[in-house]
Amino acid sequence: MGSNAYGQTEAIRNTLNLIFLADGLEQKIEIIDINTEKSIHVIETSKSIHEVFAAPFAPVLIFSSLEDSSINFIDLRSMEVAKELILNSLPMHGVLDPSGTKIAFTNSIDGGFEYVSAYSGERIFSLDDFPATGPILFDVNQVELYFSSINDNWIGFLDLNTKRYSEIDLPLNNQSNFELSSPSRSMDGRYIYISNTTTGEVYVLNAFSKIIFKAFYIGSQPVRPYSTPEGSFLYMVDEASGKFISVDQSQFNTFYEGEVPAGTNLIAVGRFDRYNLFISTHTKSYAIFDNVTQTITKKGMLQGTPVAVYGTVDGRSAYIAFQDYKDMVKLSFENQEIVPINTNLNSVTAMTVGMSNNVCH
Repeated sequence: MGSNAYGQTEAIRNTLNLIFLADGLEQKIEIIDINTEKSIHVIETSKSIHEVFAAPFAPVLIFSSLEDSSINFIDLRSMEVAKELILNSLPMHGVLDPSGTKIAFTNSIDGGFEYVSAYSGERIFSLDDFPATGPILFDVNQVELYFSSINDNWIGFLDLNTKRYSEIDLPLNNQSNFELSSPSRSMDGRYIYISNTTTGEVYVLNAFSKIIFKAFYIGSQPVRPYSTPEGSFLYMVDEASGKFISVDQSQFNTFYEGEVPAGTNLIAVGRFDRYNLFISTHTKSYAIFDNVTQTITKKGMLQGTPVAVYGTVDGRSAYIAFQDYKDMVKLSFENQEIVPINTNLNSVTAMTVGMSNNVCH
């Protein structure tokens, strides 16, 4: 493993103002300083990189590798791997908890669950018989997590203290045709949302009573529901048609119904939940929607096909990395300009930031 510095003069103490990009072709991770919007380091790794995670209040960068089912912990003060942890199951999906101190890993093919400390690099516990599932969702207090079954039509609840989970069946219209999204939640943790991505239902579940009390129908291929940073709105988008419905998260009344570009499956939201960026991992199209005027204020084509997007903590900007283009871009929500940020990569396969306003995923 090696490290190349680009203008960094002092050791990194935390990741709050940093962006981390994993190269799509080579085994390396580039670090971008948000303040200067310039590269400060490229870290070469000894294995392929699947996902990257940044502990916001510590100099710790973590990446998973499917080569050997490993989780690798990089000390950003030395730019070296300080610890490697081999998991019992393939870490296909990792989710950092709201405190930034623990990561839950799941496997959507063979099942299995691993709960790992982001600081110590130690396994907290594992569940080898855990059902196959995609990315999980932590509750507000990090006592419980939610997940959807890959093979069955239910949503699960894992108690992190007792290490036991329960299930609630979903009232699907077609019991033989389902593919459930990963759950999302409201900012206050009161409501849980989940989509059936094959038939169009989006279910709203009370997190305390575990009762499903409302359902929306949003086209034929609804993406994972999105809760806005201020907690005002729940966004539902049909990836097939671009149909977009925004509802308030208090009474669940429809606030807006319209269209965004077909294929949309990534969203970033600006300050006060006003401006919203809609992009896709399948096309180069983008659109910016204004919640005040309820209009698309700008749309066009990006330089590449996005792999990920993160909004800044203050909601003024969003950073987009591409799966087929070497440089990333910054979009300003205030003036809606797109500015390129040069990188030393070929393309990007994974991205994370130290702190973002992306929420409830």
